[in-house]
Amino acid sequence: VGVSEGMGPAWYGVSLSSKPTSDVTVNVAVMSVSSSDVWVSESPLSPLSPSLLLSLVFTPLDWDVDRRVYVWAVNDSETEALYEMHWLQSWVESNDVMYASLELPMVQVVVSDDDEAAVLVSPQQLVVSEGGVSESFSVRLSSSPTMVVRVMSLFDTSEIVVDPLVVEFNASNWDVSVSVSVSAVDDMVAEKAKLWRVHVLSVSGDAFYDELRGPNVSVLVVDNDVAGVLSGVSQWNDSVGVSEGMGPVWYGVSLRSKPTSDVTVNVAVMSISSSDVRVSESLLSPSLLL
Repeated sequence: VGVSEGMGPAWYGVSLSSKPTSDVTVNVAVMSVSSSDVWVSESPLSPLSPSLLLSLVFTPLDWDVDRRVYVWAVNDSETEALYEMHWLQSWVESNDVMYASLELPMVQVVVSDDDEAAVLVSPQQLVVSEGGVSESFSVRLSSSPTMVVRVMSLFDTSEIVVDPLVVEFNASNWDVSVSVSVSAVDDMVAEKAKLWRVHVLSVSGDAFYDELRGPNVSVLVVDNDVAGVLSGVSQWNDSVGVSEGMGPVWYGVSLRSKPTSDVTVNVAVMSISSSDVRVSESLLSPSLLL
């Protein structure tokens, strides 16, 4: 017989071929590696008290009434093999020697599992800004593991920060969502908005969850740095004044953000009479170009 988790029972009939001289009890017992996966009952209704043993009693008065053995698949939360084999063993007890000596065949039960191992992640898209607040995604498992499951986040540490890096789940908290925060590294480098990914991977002694990849989380990082040159004078309004025979005046030059390579700022004298003004980075060796 074939049964599926989360579905109704399957059944098979049991009857006697002839009238017995005394009561005949046909016993049906679940015989499997994990006996908690299958139940048996005489009713098509879900049993209030799951049983691994069923006894069908036939008397000389009702021996010709067919009886049914209902087989149920236990709807657990564990991920198991898609199809598992179990066995039902039957034997007869009776004072009727003809029935007491009978050997009954074993019945094979094929259980179809409805649980699938997966790492569930939501949401799978985030937007964070350098210097701004963090955002978060939640993670949990889709089914109960048989051993501890560690869910790790893998990412570019130079661009984003993830906390916690590892989340542990077990049979008691597998369905409880855990929040993982994501923030941008404030690196002082002017960049365009860029997309990064957090890769989610689980490892476990449970073979169904070992090296299982979850969905990636896409993280758009918006920069708060602007490329530019700052100086002590503005482009249009500010000026500096110098006098012949006096010392120099100065103004400062700096960058607004950290560059990814060398930046050269050139300063050239542009005037009607270029011989009237010189520039330098020190009090020595003035020139027309700095």
